Amino acid sequence: MISATLTRDNMHDMEYLAELARARRVRVQYSILYNSDDPRVQPMIMSESETRATAHEILALKRRGFPIYYSDNVLLTTIHWPAAHDKKFTKTDKEFSNQFRLVPCYHGKLKYQIDADGRVVECWATDYAHAPNIKNLGIAEAMRRVNRDKACYHCTLMANNEHNAFMHMSPRNLWNIFRIQVADSLKLRWKRTMPAPAASPTRLSDAEAAAAAASLRAAAARAKAGGIAPVKKSGLVVVSPACAEDPGIPDHRAAGQ
Repeated sequence: MISATLTRDNMHDMEYLAELARARRVRVQYSILYNSDDPRVQPMIMSESETRATAHEILALKRRGFPIYYSDNVLLTTIHWPAAHDKKFTKTDKEFSNQFRLVPCYHGKLKYQIDADGRVVECWATDYAHAPNIKNLGIAEAMRRVNRDKACYHCTLMANNEHNAFMHMSPRNLWNIFRIQVADSLKLRWKRTMPAPAASPTRLSDAEAAAAAASLRAAAARAKAGGIAPVKKSGLVVVSPACAEDPGIPDHRAAGQ
């Protein structure tokens, strides 16, 4: 799979990445860079209109047959998001979010993220420094507290929403993931049944190439009265005696050249 984070700098490279994925027989998964507190990142963040246009283009690429990872409803959620794209809906927004039939979030309910330092969070977007830590609380209690304090119930992060829609047991997403798994399994089986590529010539070490070149120069010197055509033996290409006699002409010692 090709994974790419789309920013204002590279948002026009989506089709190139889709073509690359199709040529390599893999899928492409795009992410969109949203708000960040890092001032170095601010100029790279797309505007609201650019974000919606980008999601629309991803959907268009999928419908043109490119191997895009996401389901249609996940992309449509981003296109028709009823607020700023860095806005996360909480439990108090339930009536509003139900009106737009947003994908419900199961991070912090069925899926958790445990960081290397022991903190347990819903996902990377809620990676708080004060998050419950398994070192102090144990795994079960840390997960219980994350679930109890869960604040985000809907968001527009496409990778998260693909998982959320699957955990929501959405028939459309179940079918989409089934198709992806079957298609990718067939590709793997096809690759396993493909004949192995012909072995490339073994590359000589520098010492072996130098010894072979010296031997052949000596032979060329003995036969310098007549022209000697390039000879290829054991992956080594030898040029005409002129190269052997003139130290200013480089010898072709790399195998297969």
